[in-house]
Amino acid sequence: MNRYRFRRSFGQVQPVAFRGARLSTIFRGLLDKYTGAAAAYSLRKLSSSISNVVRVRRSFDDAEQDFTAAQVDNGTLEAWVNTDFTIYQSDFSSGINGWIGALVSLDANQDGVSDGTTSKDNVLKLTKNGDAQAYIQRDQGVIAGLTYTVSGSFYAPSSNTAVDGILIKDGVAGSSLSDYPSGYLIPTGAWTNFSFTYTATVSGSQRINMGISSLGSTPTGSATGSAGDVVYISDLQFVQTTSNGFVATWYDQSGNGNDATQSVAGSQPKIVDGGSLVAGGIDFDGVDDYFVSSHILSSDDVLSLYAVGAFDDLTQRGRIVGDFFYVNDLDNGGFTFENKALNRLDPIAGYGDDDLFLQGSVSFVTEGSESLFELQLASGSSRFYVNGSNVNTISATMNSEDGGNVLSIGASATGAIPLIGQITEIIIYNADKTSDMANIRGNINAHYSIYP
Repeated sequence: MNRYRFRRSFGQVQPVAFRGARLSTIFRGLLDKYTGAAAAYSLRKLSSSISNVVRVRRSFDDAEQDFTAAQVDNGTLEAWVNTDFTIYQSDFSSGINGWIGALVSLDANQDGVSDGTTSKDNVLKLTKNGDAQAYIQRDQGVIAGLTYTVSGSFYAPSSNTAVDGILIKDGVAGSSLSDYPSGYLIPTGAWTNFSFTYTATVSGSQRINMGISSLGSTPTGSATGSAGDVVYISDLQFVQTTSNGFVATWYDQSGNGNDATQSVAGSQPKIVDGGSLVAGGIDFDGVDDYFVSSHILSSDDVLSLYAVGAFDDLTQRGRIVGDFFYVNDLDNGGFTFENKALNRLDPIAGYGDDDLFLQGSVSFVTEGSESLFELQLASGSSRFYVNGSNVNTISATMNSEDGGNVLSIGASATGAIPLIGQITEIIIYNADKTSDMANIRGNINAHYSIYP
């Protein structure tokens, strides 16, 4: 006889066999118990029959990879997105590598540059042309919000009048020492290796100043008689150590193959932001992020919809799901939050006096907080729930009519009414799940702890 102990993992209570248990008894998800879903999207595992939950593109090389719910949860996804990537490696044997100077002349391919002990080839030579601030700059492709390790080797001869090192800036603006994450790098008259890590606050070009440490907290100042001072730089490298990850495909866990996809990189919502997994699910930017699925609803006025999401800006309209209803023959259905001026939540949106609205007050949601939204259409009535509370019921159902509408997530199917916020889970049944409603709701709330 098999004996079991239980553990909670990914929000599910799972029997774990000590001896002889079949693998099929190890996991039973929400969709295994409440069967028949037409489409289901989540970062947690909802069904024992599925493997991958998302396909992710990382920003630095556009590589894509599939991930399971366990890999999203245990750091595997983050580690893959944050693979170290060299965005710049100097090769001064072939020229100045696109660096440009201000009050400095640049000479590449310097060989035999010696401090008396160490000699280096393929070196970049910087010669100061005046007493004011001197620097070089180049765009390595640094992105604000991401983390970089900058390393290299440099040499400022002790024969210099004032220049005794270098400083590397975060971007090009600002004149405070705080704008230089490297601080003063001082080689004391010898070839010196350096390495520092920083999180960029500015995208684009970075400057390297010829440093004069006696200037203290005003590194962009000047020193009389510094014209002609020299610095040598070698083996300069910028390595990106964190990155952003975007969802190209949100896999349908219902088994119907209705995957939600976005092929346009700029419209893919984010799952890893600055190296960290987004809190609260998949993040939509409110500009152009959304998915479209092949899912087609039935035309029998029966639907059970569960959506977990958060609105980050209650002054803006935003759509969690859309374009799965025809309202008065118009392709305009969906679950939409209307801004504070309209002061309503609309499971169904439409135009004209005859359109059917099932509205809830804005007071039912809190900006930036996760909520559970439910729409139950069956038996001649339409019911709308927020966080387990029935906020509106009308004695009619919405008609998906001829079928034919795709399911969109995060906006309409054309990208209109984009969501500023996060979506964690969407489950849709083309069936009356009234009898299971409380249990499905309870399962979702137990996992996400949305409301008491």
